[in-house]
Amino acid sequence: MNAPARSTSAFRIRVACVEDLPAIAAIGKLIENLHSECAPDSFASTPDFDAFNANWRERIAGPDRRGWVAEVTGPDGAPRIVGIATARLGSRRDARQTAPSIYAYIDSIGVYGTHRRKGIGAALLLQVEDWATRNGAAHIRLDVAEFNAEALRLYEHAGFATRSRSMDKPLQRPFVPIHDEYNERHPRKDSRDQA
Repeated sequence: MNAPARSTSAFRIRVACVEDLPAIAAIGKLIENLHSECAPDSFASTPDFDAFNANWRERIAGPDRRGWVAEVTGPDGAPRIVGIATARLGSRRDARQTAPSIYAYIDSIGVYGTHRRKGIGAALLLQVEDWATRNGAAHIRLDVAEFNAEALRLYEHAGFATRSRSMDKPLQRPFVPIHDEYNERHPRKDSRDQA
């Protein structure tokens, strides 16, 4: 069951469809470029355009996944996609919990720069929240890069709080394969050697 589309006089949020993939992938590429420019040691651009598009198709149409688009009316009167959000459902059970915990995970959210700070990101988050609640999720998770101050403000304003922090330390030395006694006694067999 789909939630009704959210709309204002300025924009409309609706469930994404396969026909939206070119516009979704364009915004996805902007998200990817921002990350690869701001943190090139952690994020890389996807050179394979077909794989990139397949990834976005999976994000909007895969099992337990959903995507949304934000539309505005263009100068020609036609709708134009200016924002996206994608999310998926997951479950987790660990030693500290007595029952499985269903959660929604926001894979991506992005709005074109010229349309930011107009409520579109907040409306996309509310759409994810509605969907997550209807599907039994107890909470929503997401990851956000520390450099992305604008996104951090949006999420904090929407009620998200930091629960843990992932930290990274780049190493300055190149990787050198270790030839130890175990690897010398147990060489890897090439699949061609099996014939």
